[in-house]
Amino acid sequence: MSDRQDVFMWPTCVEGHAVHRGCVDPRSIAASSCPICQAVAPSILVRQVEHQEERTPEPDRCSICLENWGDEDARITWPSCTHFFHKSCLERWRQSSVACPLCREVDQTLLENRAASEATEQQITYNTIFAPLRDEFLRRLAEDRAPANAREAEEVAHLRNFFQREDARYRN
Repeated sequence: MSDRQDVFMWPTCVEGHAVHRGCVDPRSIAASSCPICQAVAPSILVRQVEHQEERTPEPDRCSICLENWGDEDARITWPSCTHFFHKSCLERWRQSSVACPLCREVDQTLLENRAASEATEQQITYNTIFAPLRDEFLRRLAEDRAPANAREAEEVAHLRNFFQREDARYRN
């Protein structure tokens, strides 16, 4: 790089790398990242991955309540990542979340159990609330006279459509 005019600062480089104009395709300058940074990036990524796999020592305290471990404290780990917590803290946490409080690793078993529980609750709602209302509506519709006016006919049609939609949703 003998001539200073042939050297330029790469526009997207945050490190301030200088590049010889003759060594770079002019079409790649505007949108591309710095070629020097790109050459170093794979080694940085490998170091980050290796660092994540290293086991960190157990912390001195529970990460949920932030209290230090006591000699008599019952400790348990999150199933998928093995972070330690007070048993009572983690039990409360799992009532509202399916992810580890530290790394957000999802407990698949807990997630599946929650989904099954929600499906059961929906079925109970359907059987105890929706189905009786639908049946009562249809019974009254069959007993009653024809709608007195267009507004009443529109309301009946709207309710019939509502019950059909909801019935299909709960049955699927």
